[in-house]
Amino acid sequence: MILEVDAGNSRIKWRLIDDHHETVIADTALNSPVSTEVNADFSALDKVFSALGSQPGNEVTRARISSVRGGGFDAMLSSWLRHKWHLEAEFALVESHCGGVTNSYTDITTMGVDRWLAMLAAYKTTQGACCILDCGSAATCDWLDAEGIHQGGFIVPGLYLMQESLAQKTPALKISFEQWTSPMPGKSTQAAITSGIVAMLAGFADRCYRESSNAEGDSDMDDSAAENTPQWFLTGGDAEFLSKHLSWPHLIEKNLVLDGLAIALP
Repeated sequence: MILEVDAGNSRIKWRLIDDHHETVIADTALNSPVSTEVNADFSALDKVFSALGSQPGNEVTRARISSVRGGGFDAMLSSWLRHKWHLEAEFALVESHCGGVTNSYTDITTMGVDRWLAMLAAYKTTQGACCILDCGSAATCDWLDAEGIHQGGFIVPGLYLMQESLAQKTPALKISFEQWTSPMPGKSTQAAITSGIVAMLAGFADRCYRESSNAEGDSDMDDSAAENTPQWFLTGGDAEFLSKHLSWPHLIEKNLVLDGLAIALP
């Protein structure tokens, strides 16, 4: 079995797959879904992975890791895996070329590996132009052309980062963290904040869509433009929520980062 871990800024996602990358093993002992999210602390990881390791036939032989948490966390995770399961962590790195994708960054070390892996997975799926909107702590958008060449990207705060920013900088507003709603005008300060933030993120996504499709907001684009419109993927923890507020075609693929690990670390 292969353990795959996506250590993001807010959450850690993991899964076990077989050596042929075909069968995903769910942690039935913890009544978890196939791809499981846990808090970013090692006591939680210890409970989850210990339960998986106790199941017959779940011998783990590799550990592929995507991490944007920095060297301290990576060193702790490496030590933990070595001590608990005698595994050497394999960390994915951003490259100039991989899996048919060409990175546009002059300094590739400044790109988050999660963005890179999501691009690899999306391009493998489409083998053509595609865009990836990752709705996590930050909302990122990356665009690949039909030849897999990265055309650049955008990064903005995600839903909760925007709300946290207002809470920290405007304490008189007494912002509470409530359920996200539709982007309609609010009839209370809290409702106006939450709906306004959703409207901002949906507007950001719409602008990225118009830019990538060269439609410039024109619904009457010709057939050639429509054929060249990239396939859109939404991923990240808030993908399903944002999807409800987008009117253009897209796929929700919440495990793109994990899927990219097999391409970066075959």
